[in-house]
Amino acid sequence: MMIDIYPIGSDGGHSRLYFETLTLVRKWGLKQDVPYWLFIQSYDHGGRKRRPSESDLRFQLFAPLAYGFTGIAYFSYDPALGAGLIDGRRSLTPLYHHATRANAEVANVGRALRFLESTAIAFVLGTHKADDGKVVSNEMPPMPPPGPWTWQEVKGVHKTALRDVQIATQGEERDVLVGFFRDDHGDEYIMVTNLWHEKDMSAASCTQKVTLTFPAEVKRVTRLSRKTGSAEELVVRDGDLQISLPGGTGDLLKIGAGEFRLE
Repeated sequence: MMIDIYPIGSDGGHSRLYFETLTLVRKWGLKQDVPYWLFIQSYDHGGRKRRPSESDLRFQLFAPLAYGFTGIAYFSYDPALGAGLIDGRRSLTPLYHHATRANAEVANVGRALRFLESTAIAFVLGTHKADDGKVVSNEMPPMPPPGPWTWQEVKGVHKTALRDVQIATQGEERDVLVGFFRDDHGDEYIMVTNLWHEKDMSAASCTQKVTLTFPAEVKRVTRLSRKTGSAEELVVRDGDLQISLPGGTGDLLKIGAGEFRLE
């Protein structure tokens, strides 16, 4: 099953319907036991939409991975509604180079993700200061019923070794998405994705630090390196593991020690 939803409009942020659409596609893909794929927006409709930034592009790639999407294509590679990854002169656009780097990381993560079953998703909402100076929760995007969708709700009903998720810095749109997975042996995996992206902003400029908390018996977490495709063992100290994620980017983690199935 493959869909096209192009969430990057003319202003900042993304379409409010984006996550609702991803959620419905995930629901029916799992129900029908079919892979679910999507098109990535790489055009600006001749200026009617904004040209995706590096952080915008990574957001479109890694957020769906946390949902369990296992296939992507671009609309468009060549010029269609404005320049795509290449322009009308057959020259490579800056977005082409962003996509080249991100695609290599997605391919590394995807080798393992295709053997995992998506079991839940959870939005970890950040905080920001309101006009009156009070610290308030960021807004939850529209989602289909019945849920649960927020981390506070999901952790009460979903069996997971993850105990808490904390975002280091405040700010609107500085949220995190956690996807939960199991393999054929029942081992648990999580994909933690930084949802912060913005117009004209690089992935580096939207970096967020996230602290994951585990019970005392969890001493190791294994990360599948986006850069190399190899497993990296991370040490959990006093129950906490801190990771740094570029804008729109996610890490696939296996709770505990062990290898990822790649073939």
